[in-house]
This record gives sequence, structure tokens and C-alpha cells, in this order.
Amino acid sequence: QGDFVLISGDTVSNMSLTQALLEHKERKKRDSNAVMTMVIKRSKTNPAIRQSRLGTDEIFMAIDPNTKQLLSYEDKADYSKGTLHLENSLLADNPSLSLHHDKQDCYIDICSPEVLTLFTDNFDYQHLRRHFVKGLLVDDIMGYKIFVHEIRSDYA
Repeated sequence: QGDFVLISGDTVSNMSLTQALLEHKERKKRDSNAVMTMVIKRSKTNPAIRQSRLGTDEIFMAIDPNTKQLLSYEDKADYSKGTLHLENSLLADNPSLSLHHDKQDCYIDICSPEVLTLFTDNFDYQHLRRHFVKGLLVDDIMGYKIFVHEIRSDYA
């Protein structure tokens, strides 16, 4: 069993996955808990022309700028009341934390085989991001980690 690419059925992209795959494999060599790499890109700065996937909310991400580890993932439905809650431990454990509201999730993921086991164990997940990704980020027992790969010029 090897790594696999998980893509949403409505994804259109012209990006090469070569660099994202290489980064994922290198991370796995250094850290066996690195089970997923999510492809993201910078959103357009003007909300009127911001590209967005139909039916998805704006997202808020906390990313370690040195390692590119995803530390928090919240969609607009989670912080629609105008406040965002970050755990004190998240701030204490990550001195280099970058908060982003300018990133777009491309719904392209490079996954390790462990992800298939996690899907099987948690078959009741309704939404990949709201349940699976957020579940991994808050699970301290397994220690699995998600990282990001940001594309700059490709379309996804």
C-alpha cells in the first residue's frame, strides 16, 4: 500500500502534483505521523472576485510557517458569530503560528494509507473537512498531522 491522492469530484485543476507528492514523502520519512498534505492557494484579495467552490464557506487556517503543519481549520459556519476560538495550548505549543483568512482549500489531498484506516474506523463522518480534518487536528491520542502545500500559479 502506498500514498494516494484524494480529490473532490467537482475539482478542476491544471497543477502538477509532483512537488506536493515529493514534500509529502519527505515529511513522512522524517515524521511517520504526517498522514496528509492538503493543497491550498491564496484567495483573491477582493471578495467580489474571490474564487470559491460552489457551496463552500470561507475558511480560516492556522499554519506553522516553518513546517507548514496545519494547526487549525475552521470554516465560516464555525465562526459565523464573529469570533474565533483558539485553544490556549495551540498558542503555547506553537510560537510560530500564522493565522490565515486569505487561503482557499483546493480539495486535493495527498494521503498516507493510514487515512484509509481512519475512514474505516470513523465511517460516520459526513463531511471530509468539518469532521475528518478537524477530528485529526484535535486528536491528541493518535498524534497524526496534516500539512499544507500552497500553489502559486496553477489553477485548482
